[in-house]
Amino acid sequence: MSRPLATGLLFAVVAVVLLSVSPGLAQSAVLSPTVRAASVPTAPAVPLAALGVAAAAAVPATTPASGAPSCPTPQNPGHWNSLLFFNDVEVSFYVPGSPGLDHGGFNMEPCGNNLPMNLNGFYMNITTNVKMVNAVVTIWGTSWSIGSGVPPIIKGFDPLEPAQLTGYINPNGPGTTASFYFDLYRYFLPGSQVYFNLTVQSASATPSTIYSTSGGNYAKYNDSGLIDNWTWGFSVDSPWASTSFLSDIRVSTTPNVLSQPAYDPNRNQSLGISLTSISYINGSLQAIPKATLNLSETVDGITTAYGEAFSPLNATYTNLTIPPNPESTKASFNITAYLVWKGGSIDRIVSPTYTFAWSSHGGWWYPSLGLVRNLNITTTPNVLAATGTKTTLATGTQVNVTIHEPIQNVTFGQAQVRVTYSDAAGVASAVLPMTRIGANTSFALIPGLPSGGTVAFYLIVKDIFGTPLASGNWTYTETGAPAAGPGGLVLAAGYGMFFFEAVDLSTGHLVSFLNYTLANATWSESRQGTALGFAAPTPLAGTGYLPVTFGTYIVTIHAFNQTQAATVSVSSSTPFELIFYVASGAVAQTSWVQQTTFTIPAILGLGAAALAFVPVSAWFRERRKKAEQEQRRITL
Repeated sequence: MSRPLATGLLFAVVAVVLLSVSPGLAQSAVLSPTVRAASVPTAPAVPLAALGVAAAAAVPATTPASGAPSCPTPQNPGHWNSLLFFNDVEVSFYVPGSPGLDHGGFNMEPCGNNLPMNLNGFYMNITTNVKMVNAVVTIWGTSWSIGSGVPPIIKGFDPLEPAQLTGYINPNGPGTTASFYFDLYRYFLPGSQVYFNLTVQSASATPSTIYSTSGGNYAKYNDSGLIDNWTWGFSVDSPWASTSFLSDIRVSTTPNVLSQPAYDPNRNQSLGISLTSISYINGSLQAIPKATLNLSETVDGITTAYGEAFSPLNATYTNLTIPPNPESTKASFNITAYLVWKGGSIDRIVSPTYTFAWSSHGGWWYPSLGLVRNLNITTTPNVLAATGTKTTLATGTQVNVTIHEPIQNVTFGQAQVRVTYSDAAGVASAVLPMTRIGANTSFALIPGLPSGGTVAFYLIVKDIFGTPLASGNWTYTETGAPAAGPGGLVLAAGYGMFFFEAVDLSTGHLVSFLNYTLANATWSESRQGTALGFAAPTPLAGTGYLPVTFGTYIVTIHAFNQTQAATVSVSSSTPFELIFYVASGAVAQTSWVQQTTFTIPAILGLGAAALAFVPVSAWFRERRKKAEQEQRRITL
């Protein structure tokens, strides 16, 4: 025998037994094996969320998932001459946006019904074959529990004094239909758990009063304290799957003051607090509608308390930042999360209270052991080869140098990368300030080098007390064609790349931040070269270099009140370098610069050397003559 049929026969037997005791109780709740779909208007679908259980012991089974047992409302045509309520009256529901609950889909005891949080209300319609004089819903319920105790009673719907809702029977009609509207938005806020039953009266049928439950039209408790006199129950979704804050939301801080040991922030450090939703209902991660930090701070015996909202609202991740405080400030906080409804807050859940203090620490833990012992140094691409070795990269590859302090309440003061660049033309030194991307992390970019260029660099970093620590030296060189990869430069077909620099003949140093203008027939840009003494076409925004299309360009440089210009032709993807010679002062009669310093691919503007206050040596004149001969041979 099938389960629905067996259930129907069982209730029929029970009804007969009850009839012999009390005819008025014979119309007990029966699950009929016959289910008929009523004709009820439909509405656009609204996603059906899941039940937020306030007190599991007082809540009926939730609406069954696909394939699980269900308790549908029987849909037999109403025929008031039987011993069974659902043969006398047909009950049909209409839940806008939730077609699964329409008609007989609205479950009966012991199954419950989950209603969407944004549902304004729903309808129940009843039909029979005799004129009704009255139809009454007896209804009661509880609201969302804000603690571990008994859920509070909904005002006006006390289980001991349930509300009576009278259905509408058209006085000008046959009186065989009645309608009820359950106004959720007005009475039953999200998180509510509601129960109801139905009483119908007729002056032309026997018995004259019938009940949807065997216990009459009132609420009652059994020995376990559970409400058991209901025919239908529903819950209005809450944003939370649990009344326990930590079961719905994960709290984290930066630095982590919740760990053991705690990393209390130092005097210059703010405290970031983040909330992440872990509340899943029907497999869907729920957003945190709104959350507020309740903070108390005590310094020098004076306590200040204030609240601040997390942002963004209605998100699965939200955060805020507490600004730094003086050393030894003691603080405690908790978090309240809730749903904003009708201008107020409902469904409140509250976190535990956490305590921390602003620390007097924050400096290097091992100040005598050097920088590499106190923080993590990384480069992309990796050029941190062992001492005495040198890494080789492709031409134009920029290197990202990053420092990170893994001890959360140790923060940086100033940090810089000190770089020395050298090539065949000269040398330049520069200090590259590191950019902070957090209290514990900073970075700097060493620009990509011309082919044959070499960089040696080291780091100096101070803690918040100004104590400096230095790293060792690392060296790398760049040569050959540009290549893809971290920091690499990729040249598309029809594009090339070139570098240019100016050598100060008075010192042998390259000119840092060289002022230049680069132009062709339709475009120009005026920029500055790198701190390392060389320049290249660069984009208007961002980092790296700007590959240029094949063609002719005019490069004009300005240094020491001198201006020089050269015309270059870019006709291949092989990068080349252009060298200008300038002088900041007198040029010595005898050269102290090694000859290899001036071994360059091509030379333009040697006439600028005539601006030197003292004539150059015979070596330089010979070098100039050879360069001019080479210039006539080479087309840039």
